Amino acid sequence: MNPQSSPWGDFREIDDVIHVPARLAILSFLFQHEKAKFNTLKDVLGVTSGNLSSHLKRLELHGLIEIEKRFVNAKPTTIIHITEKGKDSLQHYATKMVEILTNLKRKDNSQKDH
Repeated sequence: MNPQSSPWGDFREIDDVIHVPARLAILSFLFQHEKAKFNTLKDVLGVTSGNLSSHLKRLELHGLIEIEKRFVNAKPTTIIHITEKGKDSLQHYATKMVEILTNLKRKDNSQKDH
């Protein structure tokens, strides 16, 4: 079946950078809070520092977040900000997922009638 003719939508439009659960959680948290300290994200997500760093690098590489390193009260602090591109990309991702899931539900409901 051609993905463009799929009754559920075009799955190629799902952003595979965002679709990873940890990265989706990072962007969702930042979407609500605009920015967060590294340790806050680590605690909220329940991931290791290495795991979080890996996901943050991927998001930064794609321009979805910015990572700021500075000193706060003489302690090194990493602050992560969501970019406008990150906000737009997350909203597009959410729209596509709703579209796909809505169409899937409609397909499921229409099959019950047969």
